[in-house]
Amino acid sequence: MAEADRLTGQILASAYRLSLRVATGTVGMIYQAECLDGSRRLAVKLLHPSVSRDVPALERYREDARTTGALGHPHIVEFVDFSPLDGRGAFVVTELLEGEDLDAYMGRVRRLGIRAAVSITRAVLSALGAAHAAGVVHLDLKPANVFLCKRGLRRDFVKLLDFGVAHLGAGGSGTSTRVQGTVRYLSPEQARGDVEAVDARTDVWATGVMLYEMLAGSPAFAGPDRATILTRIAESEPAPLRKARSEVRADLDAVVTRALAKAPADRFSSAEEMREALAAAARQCGAWEEEGDATAAPPLPPPPAAPPTPGDPFAEVPTIPQERAPAVGAPPQPSKPIAPAARPARAATRSWPPPARAPASVVPLQSLADAASKHAAPAKTPKPRRRPRPVPPREPWCRPSPTAPRRS
Repeated sequence: MAEADRLTGQILASAYRLSLRVATGTVGMIYQAECLDGSRRLAVKLLHPSVSRDVPALERYREDARTTGALGHPHIVEFVDFSPLDGRGAFVVTELLEGEDLDAYMGRVRRLGIRAAVSITRAVLSALGAAHAAGVVHLDLKPANVFLCKRGLRRDFVKLLDFGVAHLGAGGSGTSTRVQGTVRYLSPEQARGDVEAVDARTDVWATGVMLYEMLAGSPAFAGPDRATILTRIAESEPAPLRKARSEVRADLDAVVTRALAKAPADRFSSAEEMREALAAAARQCGAWEEEGDATAAPPLPPPPAAPPTPGDPFAEVPTIPQERAPAVGAPPQPSKPIAPAARPARAATRSWPPPARAPASVVPLQSLADAASKHAAPAKTPKPRRRPRPVPPREPWCRPSPTAPRRS
């Protein structure tokens, strides 16, 4: 950590300033950096001196990184620069990605949806197909090297990292296939140390292991130590995928089973062949996704318009003939008389005098009154008015009582 604090703020190759340490890997530390001209932010990986001592392996790593970075594939990280450091190894400059790797994502969700797992695997296979066509084999494919970054409205756009890292730390000339890292994704030929059998189908195996783990939620091969895992990879079969997850259909299970075949000849011959088989299985199980995928097939063109039906007044629009303008210097042409437009004929003429109408039937007024009385509302009977109670006359208060004595 103290070394990381000292490196923060330093300038590399008079072009990049380290600003923040992002992560620490098996072959070095990754920093966020800025160009001195302020044009863009980049990612700088400082390789450990112990890793970069092998000059042939370091040269092989640089060639693989440059080759894949120059492809311009949307699912391969962009390569910017590679430069050695004086007595301190070397550093690699790539584009800066925002997001998280697949290993961290699976650690949170444990098991991915079928549509998400298929979409990520198809993107990985697309990147591998382009790299294999350029003569580069990854050899260290694992969830930590599959980065899910932000691209537009998507937060799971796939970027494949660390092409050529498998040559670092191999020792000797950098041709060993026993990589340092997560052992669960090594192929059987790598576990046995069979260098001659390692080719593009080794990456197909690792892709199948990742797809199995994304669907099942558990690794295909696990054990208490490295030796046990290598033995199970070389000799044992993984648990049935449909037993771990019942909603996986047989078509998708067959793709995973063929990718995990022990013999390289029994697997898919290339990453593109596995991608096509996975696309067919995804269409069968409804896990096909085209929106937001840079490698998806373009949408089908709209069907051609149907020919107009005969008799349709809107099918053919008559065109008005246009007269040409007279040439310059030509004598004036006499104007053509305009014929009056013919009026449309009437469909039928009225006869005169009009035919006599049938006399209307006369209904007596008494019958109309009887019919109206049947449907009329019954008349309300008025309630009798209550007669007011008579009020006795009031005597004036000043009238003397006849029995009261009079004053003299």
